[in-house]
Order: sequence, then C-alpha cells, then structure tokens
Amino acid sequence: MMKVAFQGERGAFSEEAARKIINRPIKPVACGSFEKVFKMVTTGKVDRGVVPIENSLIGSIHQNYDLLMEHHLNVIAETQLRIVHCLIAPPGVSLKNIKKVYSHPAALDQCRSFFKKHP
Repeated sequence: MMKVAFQGERGAFSEEAARKIINRPIKPVACGSFEKVFKMVTTGKVDRGVVPIENSLIGSIHQNYDLLMEHHLNVIAETQLRIVHCLIAPPGVSLKNIKKVYSHPAALDQCRSFFKKHP
C-alpha cells in the first residue's frame, strides 16, 4: 500500500486530496508541517507527498513553491478539491450566542466573508 504524507491531522483536507489523487487505498502519514512532508518524500520514508499549491481564496502557497525548489522534487499530478468548512458548537447553542471561533489561521481566513456577515 502506498504511503502518502500530507500536512495536518488525519481527516485534513490534504488527506482527502491525497485519497482523491492517488485513487486507490493509501496509508496516510500526517505531518506537522509542509517541511516535514517534503523531508519524508526526499528521505524515502513515504512514497508520495501531497501539498496545496494554490488556494482560490488566499492565493498561492509560496512556502510550498519554495520547498519544491529546495528539495528538487517534481509535481507529478494535480487535483482540485472543493473546501467546505463547518462551524460546530455544543447542542442547543445558536449562531447568535457564539462569541469566539478557534481554528487554523488559513481556515479562518477562508471563512472571512462568513464572519463579516456574522460578526
């Protein structure tokens, strides 16, 4: 089974992209940083790495362009993934009662239009 590294925790959008692009069963390997994904690939600890390159809301992921050059790796495939974020709260809590939202900075940035409508 192909081992595929991605940045984030199990269930991250990058894991979903890895499953979509490989299109067969994989052994997902969660990494704490994009740098670790690249190191796992270049050292042969995984067969492939999947990282985001472009984001339609926040633009290019410049760090990953730099890491591609630094590690002398090539892009061999690409996919597009529609990202859908969900706001979760304990049962019975309404949207008007929510005062703070905690998430990854990129996810918060991707939801900025929602937060403008619902400050």
